[in-house]
Amino acid sequence: MGSPQVWTLLFSCEYLHFNTSPESGLCPLFSLLISGLIAVLCQSTQGVTIEAPSIWASLGDSVIVRCVGTDMDMEKVNLFINNKMVTADASHQIRKTKNTVELRISSVSLSDGGDYACVSNYGGTYAQKTLWVYNQGRSIQLSSSSSIVPAQGIVTLICFAKGFANYRWLRRSSHNSPDFEILEEKTDRLSITRGGGYSCSGVKDMLITNESNAVDISETGLPLQMPSKPRLRDTVTLRCVGPSNKQLYFYKDRVIVKNDTNHQFKRTSETTVELTILSVSQSDEGWYSCGIDETTIYSAQSFFINAERSIKLTTDNILIPVRGTVTLSCQIEAIQKHEWFRRTSAQTSHFEILKEDTKTISVQHGGVYSCRGKEELLLTPESNYVTILETVLNGAVVKPEPDWTQVFVGESLSLRCDVKEKENSQWTYEWKRSGITLSTTTREYTLSNLSKSDSGNYICRETREAYQITLWSQEIRLQVIDKAVPVLSVSPSWLSPGASVSLKCNITAPSAGWRFYWYRAVPLPSGLYSYELLTGLTSGTAHASFSVHDLSSTTGFVCRAARGNPEFFTEYSPPGFIWSADAGSRAAPDVFLTLTTSTMSTVSAWTSPESWLSVRSSEKRSSPVLVIVLIAVFLTLLLLILLLLLWCYRKNKGLCFNKSVMYNSSVTFMNESQVTNQSSSGDHVTGNSTPDEITYSQVEFKHKNVKKNRKQEDEVCVYSNVLRHSAADVDVMYAQVNLHRKGKAKVKSKDQGVDILL
Repeated sequence: MGSPQVWTLLFSCEYLHFNTSPESGLCPLFSLLISGLIAVLCQSTQGVTIEAPSIWASLGDSVIVRCVGTDMDMEKVNLFINNKMVTADASHQIRKTKNTVELRISSVSLSDGGDYACVSNYGGTYAQKTLWVYNQGRSIQLSSSSSIVPAQGIVTLICFAKGFANYRWLRRSSHNSPDFEILEEKTDRLSITRGGGYSCSGVKDMLITNESNAVDISETGLPLQMPSKPRLRDTVTLRCVGPSNKQLYFYKDRVIVKNDTNHQFKRTSETTVELTILSVSQSDEGWYSCGIDETTIYSAQSFFINAERSIKLTTDNILIPVRGTVTLSCQIEAIQKHEWFRRTSAQTSHFEILKEDTKTISVQHGGVYSCRGKEELLLTPESNYVTILETVLNGAVVKPEPDWTQVFVGESLSLRCDVKEKENSQWTYEWKRSGITLSTTTREYTLSNLSKSDSGNYICRETREAYQITLWSQEIRLQVIDKAVPVLSVSPSWLSPGASVSLKCNITAPSAGWRFYWYRAVPLPSGLYSYELLTGLTSGTAHASFSVHDLSSTTGFVCRAARGNPEFFTEYSPPGFIWSADAGSRAAPDVFLTLTTSTMSTVSAWTSPESWLSVRSSEKRSSPVLVIVLIAVFLTLLLLILLLLLWCYRKNKGLCFNKSVMYNSSVTFMNESQVTNQSSSGDHVTGNSTPDEITYSQVEFKHKNVKKNRKQEDEVCVYSNVLRHSAADVDVMYAQVNLHRKGKAKVKSKDQGVDILL
């Protein structure tokens, strides 16, 4: 490094040079005198000078910084920036000669700004200068009067860079070629007669700006027209205009273009032929030209393809309200004009071209919409499809078939979406249950074997072929309840001679649409019932009541109901009985109690009055105390009978009871004929009263063979009658007690039984 005196002098020279320049605003004559004085003074004190741009550089500019020495060896001088030596790299080239050290910066960046100095290898600093850099690039614009050089004509190019008067012109074989030719012209205008790729840069005070946009000029005798900025997948048209009725050809890279599925030729007039590339790809890049005949080929015009553009169609709503509109927006990169399409189906190739050519349109009709960009000789790919539905006033109505909204589990039902207009096979339907969309799209929604999960509020709407949709229907509430069990009532309960019996089958709601079926309950040996449909009623009745005539004995009836198609049947009702007035029919029971020495069970059957014990109370419900008393009496009598039978068995006597005994408690033992006579003499309740409780009991005693020889006993049946009379009720009880004996093989056994009427 130099002495402090040298640093002070250098600073003074630089400072004075900067402040006495024409840009400083001082008097020109004064500035000239001062500058000359400083130059002589500084030159006498320095052997090296530094040259650099006096204006601010911008990002991307090309800059030269040079150290110049006249009386010393410049091989021993280096350039420093901000006290750090500059080294060569891809964008910094250093060249040394005997008298100069030159730094070329091909593309200036912010790091290139700072204080530059020429420093010897011994540490001495000879000169210093500052390079200022803007944090932005320059805008350089190149335009042309035409893209085609006509025969024996010229094309004018104009270059504009703000603040520059001098320019550098470059010509390439194509705009993307790395090799270029520097032309001699220095002004902002250039007249050319040759085709090629042209660009320009501003030049000023050791600074060259970044290059302008490239302009491709075609040198041809026949005009060739093509779009300026095609993108991948665009549809592009190249147009060649030539002499009338001449055969015109297109060439790519001097090879004739053949017709194929993606490259189609069309003569549009006597002088014009067009080549349409349906979907541009990278393989279509190159130099295109057209000519007359296959031997006359003119200078080419480059065809450069950019990256695929983005295309998107959006809408603010897919459902047009009644008498309203929706807005569609077509967003296409680097396109000003648009083309709109409307289809009646996404699968059809037929479409309607709308009149609008703006980016945004409003539509009031349903359909499938799409768009694409449209420029001269260029069409972009078509956008995505957007389906728009138009709401119409012809609202839908949900109708149940049959017309029931309350149904039973297991029934079937159809819901129909009705509209006023005649149905079209192309229409589809949308269904919802309590807000949940159902999978069906048909007009009729069939619900088979309904369950409670099918309950809910149902709505529907219709979508038509022309992308019209109706309003949602009003809700219809469907309620599914448990399966019905009807109740049969019989009136009167007791049969009078010649009177008819009225049967009524009651069903809980819903009660609409039923047909009623009537059955006779026939007892089975198993204790159950079989049901026989009444004669002539195979189709049932429409009414819930039915009259039966000519009954002569106790009879049981059941009913059930059905509706729908196919018919849905309810459960069978519990049996209802009509009781006859004779004793035999009065003994027809609902429940029988069978007792043996080992088992007790309850079954359902029909028996004769001789075999069973019946207890019938009045319509008036007995008190709990009375019920307990009756049960105690019954059990006491039963125990007495069992003890008597056991005593008879032990004594091996023939006849246990041979006479009737009337007790003070109104207990009478009678034979079978006496019981029958009393029964027929009127010991029963008349009128419309019905029995609340009817009990039948059979008691059987079974004995195994004994070792002793016993005399065969005759079978004797003893009946005991207990009569209780009151003003309000009559209680009748039948009991049969059978004694079974089994002897040896030679001894015949007989049964003994005791029937008791209480």
